Formats: sequence, C-alpha cells, structure tokens
Amino acid sequence: MTANITIIGSLWFDVSDGQDMAAMASAGTLDLTAFDHMAFPLEKANDALEQAALRTGGFANVVVTPGI
Repeated sequence: MTANITIIGSLWFDVSDGQDMAAMASAGTLDLTAFDHMAFPLEKANDALEQAALRTGGFANVVVTPGI
C-alpha cells in the first residue's frame, strides 16, 4: 500500500514564467531579498516539509539540498 501523497511545488505561474524569473534572478534584475530562504540537507527533508507547512504568510523558500 502507498500513502498516495502528492506534493505540488507551485501554482503561481507556468513553466515559461518560471524560466523568465530564473533568467532574471541569474542576471541580477530580480530582487530576491523579500524571500525567507531556508535550506535543509536531504536527511532533514521531513523537517523541511514541516517548515513549509508552518508558513504563516509572505514569501518562504524551503529547499532540500543534497550535499549541504
């Protein structure tokens, strides 16, 4: 049996909008200082999901990064 869990990363924009934003961030023309960045190592992925669920508003960027 499976838990049948689905995780959706974002519903704010389509793929081309995301690509445009990534290009702007890379070029330095997109101000990302409004985001609260939180990075978790892979072994703390469950903690990252809990942190994302606790978000009370504003912009939060919860990232699971293998190798940190």
